[in-house]
Amino acid sequence: MHRHSRSLVRKLVAAGLLVGAGAFVLPAAHASVDKTYEQLKLIIDILDYIKENYVEEVKTQDLVYGAARGMVGTLDAFSQFMDPELHKDVKTETEGQFGGLGIRIGMRDEWLTVITPLPGTPAYKAGVLPQDRIVKIEEDSTKGLQLSEAVKKLRGKPGSAVKLQMARNNGTDEKPEWTTKDFTLMREVIVIQSVQSRMLQDKTGYVRILEFSAHTTEDVGTALEKLKKAGATSLLLDLRNNPGGLLTAAVDVASYFLGDGKLIVYTQGRRAENRQDFRASSKAQFGNLPVCVLVNGGSASGSEIVAGALQDHKRAVLIGEK
Repeated sequence: MHRHSRSLVRKLVAAGLLVGAGAFVLPAAHASVDKTYEQLKLIIDILDYIKENYVEEVKTQDLVYGAARGMVGTLDAFSQFMDPELHKDVKTETEGQFGGLGIRIGMRDEWLTVITPLPGTPAYKAGVLPQDRIVKIEEDSTKGLQLSEAVKKLRGKPGSAVKLQMARNNGTDEKPEWTTKDFTLMREVIVIQSVQSRMLQDKTGYVRILEFSAHTTEDVGTALEKLKKAGATSLLLDLRNNPGGLLTAAVDVASYFLGDGKLIVYTQGRRAENRQDFRASSKAQFGNLPVCVLVNGGSASGSEIVAGALQDHKRAVLIGEK
C-alpha cells in the first residue's frame, strides 16, 4: 500500500509539472521531486518517532512550527518564521498599543538583542541602546529563547515591574568588550507614534520617523503639510535608529519626494519572473522640497530603502554613519 501511494504521488506530481511546463522535459525535475520527497519523509519520520517515544506527549503543531523555525533559521540572520501568535504580536506593534517596555527586539547570535528603543518609553528613559543584549529576563537566561516567548515575558500589565540584565559591547566587533548592568523597568502603555515633527531654524522643517507602521504614510504626509504651511523651505528627515517595518509604508514615504514612476526598491526571488518592482507615483507631492536625510548604524530595512532611493535618484543628501 505504501509503495502504491508513493507511486501515485509521483505520477500526480509529474502530471502537474507536465501541464505547467508545457513540454516533455520531466526526468530531471521528476528526480528532483523524488529527492525532495525523500528528504521530507525524514522530517515526517522524526515527527512520528517523537510522538511515539518522547517521555511526554507533544502537540503535532508545536513540532511542525519548531521544524519551520529551524528551516528558516538556516537562511540568514534576518529571516524568521512567525507562528500565528507571534504574527499577531507584530501586527499589534505596527497598528496599535500594548503594555510593555518600548523596545524593538530580534535574535542575534542566539541572544535577544535590542534593535531600537522607542523614544519616551521606559527602556529609552533607562538608557537602553541599539545592539544591547538582554541576557536575562528576571532570572532566566535568554540565550536561544524563542522571540515569541521573549515578547510574552517582556510585555505585561502597565505598572508591573520586570528585571532585566543587559550586556553592552564597549569594544568592537573584532575585539568585543562586554559589560553587564541590571535594570528594573516599569511597564507602561506603549502607544505607537511613528512620526515626530517640528520647525527648526532658517525655515527648515524636521521630521523624525521612528519606524514604518500602518499609519506612517498618513502621519508623514500630515507633518509635511503642516511644515509647509509653517514656511518650511527645506527638510531634515531623521531616520536614525529606525529599524524599518512595513515595506509599503517605506515605499509610500519615498514617493512623497520621488515622482515619474522612479524605481524605489525591488524584491528578487530565485527566478527572474519573481522580481517585483516598487515605484514612485507619477507626481511627487513634495518633489521640489530640498531634503537632507540623517542615518546611523541603527537605520535598517525600510529606512535604508528610503535613504538609498533618495540618494540614488540624487533627491537628498545623506549625513551620518554606516
